[in-house]
Amino acid sequence: MQVVPYYPFFFVETAGADRGVKFDGFSARPQNPGKTRRRFAPFRGKDDPGSVFVEPVDKQRLRGSGKVFFQEPVERGFYPFSALYGKPGGFIDYYRNFIFMENFYVFHSDNYNMKKLFVLLFVIPVFAFAEPLHSPTWGFCVDLPEGYTYVDGDAKDRFSFAGPEGLMFELIVYNGRYASMLELANDVNKNISNKGEIDLFRYRDKNAVMIKLEFGKFTGWALGIEMDNLSDPKGPRPCLLALAYGSADKRNLDMFNMSALDSIAPSFPDRYYPGPITEYCFPRGEAVKKNLALKGLSAMVYENDAKASQEVIEREFRIMEAYLNTDLLRNACARYYRFIFRDSCDRIADAAEAITRNLGGFTRGGVPVKDDAQKREFAQKVLAFTQGFQYERDLKGSDFINLVSAVTEGKGDCDSRAMLFAIILAHAEIKSGIMLSHHYSHAMGLADIAGSGARFDSDGVKWLVAETTAKIDIGLIDQQQSSPQHWFAILFE
Repeated sequence: MQVVPYYPFFFVETAGADRGVKFDGFSARPQNPGKTRRRFAPFRGKDDPGSVFVEPVDKQRLRGSGKVFFQEPVERGFYPFSALYGKPGGFIDYYRNFIFMENFYVFHSDNYNMKKLFVLLFVIPVFAFAEPLHSPTWGFCVDLPEGYTYVDGDAKDRFSFAGPEGLMFELIVYNGRYASMLELANDVNKNISNKGEIDLFRYRDKNAVMIKLEFGKFTGWALGIEMDNLSDPKGPRPCLLALAYGSADKRNLDMFNMSALDSIAPSFPDRYYPGPITEYCFPRGEAVKKNLALKGLSAMVYENDAKASQEVIEREFRIMEAYLNTDLLRNACARYYRFIFRDSCDRIADAAEAITRNLGGFTRGGVPVKDDAQKREFAQKVLAFTQGFQYERDLKGSDFINLVSAVTEGKGDCDSRAMLFAIILAHAEIKSGIMLSHHYSHAMGLADIAGSGARFDSDGVKWLVAETTAKIDIGLIDQQQSSPQHWFAILFE
C-alpha cells in the first residue's frame, strides 16, 4: 500500500568534510565521504513557503534555527530558491548543535508545487545518539525504534518511514478534514479496504481511535489522535493519523508497530506522560495513597501504574535486544531509557514532588532551590535515599524495576535507582541524566551541579556522577570503573 505520495526534495551536493551530518533519510550518515547528494528541506520564509532564510557568510558559525548561510556575499533575509541555484553554502539546524556542510552547492530543484514542498516539519538535532523527531509546525513528537529511515512524503504533513524487516510507519496530518475520530477511521478502512476493527478512546484530553489493520498482505495497527491547535487554541483540533504495519507473515514484529505508535506524543506536555498505546491497553485506574520508601512520606499513585509501567519496560527491552551485536545498540539503549523516562514521569510525579519537598529541593515558598550549595546538599540526600534501596534483580526479563515499585517499595538495580535519582532532581529543576556502561554492566546518575568530584563530559556539560548502589558521596566513583571511554550518557530534557 502506498499511503503517502512521493514528492521530490530539494537536493544539494557536498564536497569535502561532512562533519558527521545526518541528512540522508533524516538518520543515516553518508556512506561515502566527500561528494554526496543529500535530501534537504530548509525552513520556509514567513510570506512564501518557496523561500528560505539566509545568513551572510561572516555568521557561518552562528548557532540558530533553520538558517542557511552562503559563502558568496548574500544579504540577510528571505530568498526564493530559484535565486540560490549554484551557490555554495551550508545549513544550521533548529537545536543547540549545528549542521555544517563544507562546499555546499545547490544544484537541483523540482518546480512541482513549491509551496507544498519546502516546509520543514521534522527538525533533526545532531546528537551522539538518535533523537525523537519533533514537528514545530504541529507540535507532536515521535521516537521511532532504531533502523527506521525516512523514505517518502511531502515534507509538510505526510511522512513515510521504512523500518526493520519490511515494516512501514506512515504519518499524516489532517487539518479540518474530519469532524470526529470515527469519521477518520471509517475513511481509512474504506480507502485501503481494511477489515480490522475500530475502537474509540480518550488519551488525556484528546479524542483518539485504534484501528486494527488487516488489508491485502499486511497487518498492523493505526492510531488516530487529536493534536493541539497551535495557531488557535480555541479552534478545531487537527488530527494525526499514524499507520504501523508489515507483512502478515511476520507477526512476531508487531511489538515494533506498537512501540512506534506508543512513542507518539501529540503535544509537548505529552512527552512526560505514558504513551497513547499504553494508556489504551492499560487504563490507570483510581488514584490511591501509598507509603513511599522514604519513611513518613506517602503520595498518590494510580492503582494500575506499576503493572502498566513494567509491561512497557519489558516490551521495550525486547525491542532493544533486537539490536544486540549491531552498531545500533547504543542508540537502541538510549531510546529504551528515554521511553522509560517518559512513561515514568507522571506515574511518580506526586511521589517525586513529596520527596523533593522533604529533602530540601524546594524553598519554603515552594520554589526550587537556586543556591549551588543547597542544590548539592539536596542531590546528596536524594542519592542517599536511593543508596538505601534493597538491591534486587530479575535476570529473566529486563532486569529493570519499574519506578512506581522502586519508589514505594525501596528496591531496584543500578539503572532503576539512577533513573529515579534523575527524575527527582528534575522536579527541583536540576538538569540530570544517567550514564551507562556495557563494559562494566553498570549505571549511575548524572547531575549538573557545582562542586568537586568526578565528572563525565557530555553535550558540552561536565556532569557530576552519582553512584546509587554504594553508600558514598556524590562525585565519587570506583576507580576500577572510571574509564570514560567505557561509558555513555543519556540525558533527559
